[in-house]
Amino acid sequence: MADYSSWMGDVLQDHPEFGDIPVTQMALPGSHDSGTYTMDTRARTQSLTIEEQLKAGLRYFDFRATLSGDNYYIHHGLLESKTTSLAKRPIPKNLDSGTEIFAQIRRFLKANPKEVVILRFGDYWGYKKDQDYIDFVDLIRAYFTIPAPSQCALVRLAHGTKPYVNQQTLKTLLPVGMRVFVLFEVKNVPPNEKKIWDYVFHCPVSGVRDTASAMVLWDPYWEDAEKWLADDDAKNVKDHWFPWHEKNLKSWNRDGFFVLQSQMQVLHPTNNGAPGYFNKAERSARATSKLYKYPTGLLIANNDRNSSQYVEWLQSAAPMNIVTFDWAQYGWLVDKIVAYYRGWKLVPNYAQSQAADWKNKVSEAKNVTAAEAARIANGNPQIGFFFFVKEGPLDLIGKGRFDTGTAVFFSGSPQPGTAEGYADLYVKRT
Repeated sequence: MADYSSWMGDVLQDHPEFGDIPVTQMALPGSHDSGTYTMDTRARTQSLTIEEQLKAGLRYFDFRATLSGDNYYIHHGLLESKTTSLAKRPIPKNLDSGTEIFAQIRRFLKANPKEVVILRFGDYWGYKKDQDYIDFVDLIRAYFTIPAPSQCALVRLAHGTKPYVNQQTLKTLLPVGMRVFVLFEVKNVPPNEKKIWDYVFHCPVSGVRDTASAMVLWDPYWEDAEKWLADDDAKNVKDHWFPWHEKNLKSWNRDGFFVLQSQMQVLHPTNNGAPGYFNKAERSARATSKLYKYPTGLLIANNDRNSSQYVEWLQSAAPMNIVTFDWAQYGWLVDKIVAYYRGWKLVPNYAQSQAADWKNKVSEAKNVTAAEAARIANGNPQIGFFFFVKEGPLDLIGKGRFDTGTAVFFSGSPQPGTAEGYADLYVKRT
C-alpha cells in the first residue's frame, strides 16, 4: 500500500497555491464508519486501522461512539465493538501509547505536522448524563493538543459557523497549529453546554439538511433511501446514481463541508442470480473496471468507477469536498486526487494507443503510484502526458508488457487507446 502520510504537506511544498484552497472546497478522501475494522462482517466497512487509513491518505473519519462504563467504543447499527476503543476516561498519563483510535491519530499528527484531519461523531449510545459528553470532549481536547514542534490543536473559531469555516485554508490553519476539525451530530447532545460547543462544530444527523449557519456540514446520502440503492445496474448508474450526486453537489455550492458518500451496494445471491462471491463488499470495492459486469450484465459496485467519475467532476470545476468510501483503500481515490493537485488531468481507463508510433516516449518508472508519477513528470518539462498501470499486466502489442505500478512518460499529446480496468491516462493541465 502506498504511503500518503504527508500528501497535504508535500503538495503544499511543491505547489504553494494549494494552501489557498478553502478546506470546504478541497477534495479530501475519507472513510465511512471508519472504526469498524475489528467488527463482525455484518457491520465491518473498513479493513485498515485508523493509523493505516491515515497513512493511506484519508483525512476525514466518521465515528459512531458508544459508551460502556468508562470506555468510548465504536458501534455500527445494532452491533458494537468492545475491542475498538476511541478512548477511555479518565485522561491517561501517556497519550501517545495504546491502540485506542485517539492515540493512533495523535501519533500520526505528531509525525506529520502539515496534515489536517476532520473527525465526525454521532449516533451516541449509552450516554446517560451531560457529563458523559463533556468527558468525551475533554478526551478529544487532551489527545489533540500537541506542543511544538508538531504543534496541533482543535480548530476553534470566534464564530464557529459556515461563513467562518469557509474562510479556512492550510495557510490560515497551519501557522497557528489548528489541524483537527471536530464535528458533533447535534441529536441528543446538550444544546447549550459551553464545555462541549466551545470546542466542536455543529453537524446535523446524516441525511438531514439544516441550512442554519451553525450547521457546518451536509451529508445527503440517507435523504433518498429508496433511490440511492441504484449503482448495481448500468441504467440506474447513468440515469440516477451519478446525476443524483451531481445535483447534490450543485445544491451545496461550496457552503460548509459536504460529504459525498459512496457506499458499497453489493450484489446478493438472490439478485438475478449473481453469485455469492459478489456478496462480499470488500471484493466489490476492490474490483476494477475489468470486473464492472457479471455475465448477466449487472454492474458490480466498485470504488474505481466511482472515484474516476468524482475526479472528472473535480477537473471540470464542479464543487467537490469530502469523498467517503467503504473499504477506502481501494479505487485509487487518493492517487487520483493528489495527481490532480500536482497538475495532471485524469482520463480513466486509457493508455497510449498501441497503434501509435511511440517515438515521443520519454521514459518509464516502475513501482510507483500515479501521484509519484505526476511528481516525476513535473520535474521534466518535456513530458506532456503519461499512463499509469493500476492493475497489470497490460499487454500492448509491439510496445511491451507493463506491470502494475508502471508509469510510461511521453512528450506532446496522447493518442488514447482503451485500457479498461488496466490503466489510466494523465495529461498535463493547462
